[in-house]
Amino acid sequence: MDGEYYETGDYGTNLVITIKGDKGTVDVEVSTSNMTIDTDTQTFEISGFVNPTVKYEYKNDVITASITGSERQYFKKDSKAYKDEFKKFNMTK
Repeated sequence: MDGEYYETGDYGTNLVITIKGDKGTVDVEVSTSNMTIDTDTQTFEISGFVNPTVKYEYKNDVITASITGSERQYFKKDSKAYKDEFKKFNMTK
């Protein structure tokens, strides 16, 4: 799972999740929070969140999680899914 994960849309891309091993960061709005990743239970434990335990799904370099209150997909940088998403929104690197 190591890597940078981006949210994409009509507005462009935003780096939201960075993972290295069982640690990572979440960038939401104007703050960055540290997190630990439990791949056995498929949860993120995010410091500073009111509800710090967030369940996620990981498949084909895409993380699906409700980090900001609504479920979204985050695409691993330079993965096939990321490139396909770029094409979908007619974005260029």
